[in-house]
Amino acid sequence: MAVEDEIHLRSNSEASDSAKPRLLVFMITGNPGLIEYYRVFLTHLYSILQRKNKISWDLHVYGASLSGFEVSGHPPSKPLTLDGQIEVVSQKLYRIADRINREDGAARLPVVLIGHSVGAYILLDTVSRWQKARRDAATPIDILCGVCLFPTVFDIAKSPTGRKVTPLLNLPFFALMVHLIARLAFFIVPVRVVTRLAQAFTRMPEKSAGVTAAFLKSPLGVRQALHMAKYEMRQMADADRWSDDVWGTQPAASPADGAQRGQDAPKLFFYWGKDDHWVANTTRDALIRARAARTVPDETCIKHGSRERDTRPVMEIDRQGLPHGFCVRDAHSKIVASVTAAYILLAVDRC
Repeated sequence: MAVEDEIHLRSNSEASDSAKPRLLVFMITGNPGLIEYYRVFLTHLYSILQRKNKISWDLHVYGASLSGFEVSGHPPSKPLTLDGQIEVVSQKLYRIADRINREDGAARLPVVLIGHSVGAYILLDTVSRWQKARRDAATPIDILCGVCLFPTVFDIAKSPTGRKVTPLLNLPFFALMVHLIARLAFFIVPVRVVTRLAQAFTRMPEKSAGVTAAFLKSPLGVRQALHMAKYEMRQMADADRWSDDVWGTQPAASPADGAQRGQDAPKLFFYWGKDDHWVANTTRDALIRARAARTVPDETCIKHGSRERDTRPVMEIDRQGLPHGFCVRDAHSKIVASVTAAYILLAVDRC
């Protein structure tokens, strides 16, 4: 199977209505950061949004592998830190937005951000950067909302898995040593053989095992995953990294201020795992108490839209037993795509 470093879904140019405003749905992956894991999720999400009459947009759904996880082309010469990844993701977002804007001469492109796992952390930092940039100068995008799926945004080192892997990640040269072992073990082994091994050890479906095989054989992927994970454990300790403007919890002095705040603060949606091995339940529950507008969105609000101007994040805990790594199985990907589409429709309807 072909493993791509970029996915871009859109209406074909002949059928596309140039009179429609464009909307970009921009996906930020977890770690390992291969966008191919999310193909079924993104394809199903695109299909749902295209079918909904509420979406009167020329829709673009885009995602790219995080830097260092490329399976083709030229990866960076050395692995990036978490902050380095945030910078590259911001550059990719503005690059694709500029490209789409040039197609119809628009000044700013409406954008929906989606982040999975550490991608949710990158999403929040991207929102913070965008808010600061738009106060100083014009930007080519307007971020309407952010959807954080199984988010790891705070105290990941205190999660069940975080407690186990942190001592290993802090060993000197651990990422480099594992990278060299993987390169020696898999360099000459055919992809199909590595795929079968990945299936046997992880019980993944064949498609996801194929992506994992491409990851294991990639020039920098294993080292990048471990190097970035080390910074995740160190850096994701401060829940106050982002201002109230990002969270939508800044009190408004007047109705006019509230309207302006609503324009500047994208609506955030958090979809948490019930017992996520990468997020301690106590961490999740503390963030819900501190930041959430509601724990579980009202069904009528999600299905039919709401004009409520509460700008705090909507936070929901999964009730379907979905795993943190939902993207490796088609059935799970489609369920999460349906949830994500409902959030996006609600946010777009509010605008």
